[in-house]
This record gives sequence, C-alpha cells and structure tokens, in this order.
Amino acid sequence: MSIYRLNYDYDNYPRIDVSTNEDEDKLPEGKLSLTPNIEKLSYWVTLNGSLEYVGDASSETPCPELSDWFSSLVLSRKAKDKIGDRLEKYGELLPLSIDGEERFYFNILNTSDAIDPFNTKRLEIDGIDFGIKQIVFLEHEVKDLFIFMTEYDGFSYLYCTDAFKDMIEGSGLSSGWTFHKNLRED
Repeated sequence: MSIYRLNYDYDNYPRIDVSTNEDEDKLPEGKLSLTPNIEKLSYWVTLNGSLEYVGDASSETPCPELSDWFSSLVLSRKAKDKIGDRLEKYGELLPLSIDGEERFYFNILNTSDAIDPFNTKRLEIDGIDFGIKQIVFLEHEVKDLFIFMTEYDGFSYLYCTDAFKDMIEGSGLSSGWTFHKNLRED
C-alpha cells in the first residue's frame, strides 16, 4: 500500500477563485468557507466564483472535472455523479457556481494524526522551525482512510491511499491533480 500527496497542476489548468466578499456576504459571521475540518453543510449557501488562469494555462484551457480551490478538491456535476457517493463518507460536497457552471467543493472532514514520530522530520535552521522536511504516516493506521488531511502540516495537503488514486485514474474524469509518493514538495 502507498500513501500519496495530491498536488494540483496550476501551470496547466485553471483554478477556482471565489472572492472573500462571497464568504463575508453570504455565510454567517465567523463561518468561513475554507476553514479546514469543520462541518459546513448546515449553513452553506452556493458561493459564486470564476476560473483563474495562472502559469501556462490560458482561457482556452478547459477546467478539468476535478479541479482545485485553495488545495481542496472541486468536482464538476459529472464528477459528483460519478464518484460523489464514494467521497461523501469522508466529507461534504457543497455547491459552488463557477462562471455559471455548477461545481461542488469537497469539504474534507477525514483527518489523521497517525504520524510516524521516528521518520517524520521537522526542518530547522539555526534552531528555528521552518516546517516539515519529511512526513511519514503510520500505514497500518491510515490504510483505510481513502483521502485525508492532517493537522500536523496545518491541513496544507490532501493525502490519499491507492484506493483513491485508482478510483480517480479509472474514472475517466479529467483531472488537474497529480499523485506523489514524496509526501513533501518535489
């Protein structure tokens, strides 16, 4: 079994952009759309956004069915219909309207603190903590998690198992996400 870090290919695909005004104007005070690991379904309303093109992606580049909003998975209607039922065990699918197209933000609720303390290393320079140099999960504790995040890295990345990777690669859906066995930046 392998654990993968998901990375979105910003150079070749557009990403979702939702203005902070949407959060402030539409969601209840103190409830932010991207706060990790908190249920949002009870107060969520459809937020409007647009595609943002960075890197080599141009306005001619279509948005993949599996796209990104601040390191969170966003699904097209087709993707939700195809794999949404498998994801809903691990989080919430919340509606977005992106350039008038229905999309769904996957608010992941599945987290793990199963960090291997002997093989995970912090990056320190002159005694100052600069984050994580190497992160390793206890495989026997995360093998059934499918897709998850960890507070250990400040909910910075999505991680997954072979089962999730195989589902995405076998789905026939277009995806801007890549899978990396190196759990830190390549």
